[in-house]
Formats: sequence, structure tokens, C-alpha cells
Amino acid sequence: MQNFGYNIVASTGRGGTKLSAFDDALYNSNVGNFNLVKVSSIIPPNSKKLDSLPSELPEGSIIHCAYSVEISNEINRWIVSNIGIAIPDNFKQSGVIMESSNSNIDNDAELENEKNKVIVSLKESMLRRGIEKYKVEMLYKDIKIKSNIYHCVFAGCFIFEI
Repeated sequence: MQNFGYNIVASTGRGGTKLSAFDDALYNSNVGNFNLVKVSSIIPPNSKKLDSLPSELPEGSIIHCAYSVEISNEINRWIVSNIGIAIPDNFKQSGVIMESSNSNIDNDAELENEKNKVIVSLKESMLRRGIEKYKVEMLYKDIKIKSNIYHCVFAGCFIFEI
């Protein structure tokens, strides 16, 4: 049986291009030197939460990741990226990951609404699976763009073998 770990992060990045801003956000999440493979939304049973990626992972390794990202260079635009996980109290059951991003945020209420979308999605997913007891963890990054360089917000959950 494989053992898995997971780690959730949220970061920002900036750059002269969209790709450069995205790369900066990944670098600021400490995964800039790894290859990410986007996955949907499941944390395997018995997974262990880690504060960081295992130090023995060599650069260039493939890491599975559910993530959201938003990139813009529109001055005065507020962008946000959220990640949420729900981990069952019974560790023999799978956890769920939900993510969202938005570039149409104009005020604090809309920011809270965006975060609530993830929480509602997590609750619905756990209910669908018949899981009543679980813990939720959320991270988000938001930024109001003040200059015309590209800004990126990134939120992700990395899943890896340990």
C-alpha cells in the first residue's frame, strides 16, 4: 500500500509576462523547480499532512497538484485564488480538494463570497460521499494590482508519495 502526503500553499508572483508571473508564484510556493501534473480533487486515504515537500524529492520531480490560478496586469483589478481541503475524521476515507479563482473582485464582500464558494463545495462533496465528520482547511491569496506588470495568485494542494 502506498503512503501519501499532502501540502497546501498559497502565494503570489509577478513578472513581465503571464508565464513569468506564474513561474514566480510557483517559485514562491517552493515548487518552482518541480513539474506539476494537475489532478482533480481527491486526497488519498491515510494521507499525512506535511508542512513542506519532502526534502529528498529531487528537482524536476513530478508532483500531483490540484490548484487554482489567476493572472492579470489590469491596474486596480483585484484577483484571488483559493484552495480548500476537507479531511474525514476517519482517515481510511478519501479527502476532498476544492479550488477557485476570480479576477472580478471589487470589494471585501465579494472576496468573502469567493471563499464561501469553496466551503460550500467542500460541504456538498463530503455530503455526497456520506461523510459527516471532517475538518476543513482553507488558504487563499488575493492582490490588488497597482502596476501594469503581470500579477499572479496561486493556491494549490500537492499530493506526493512518502
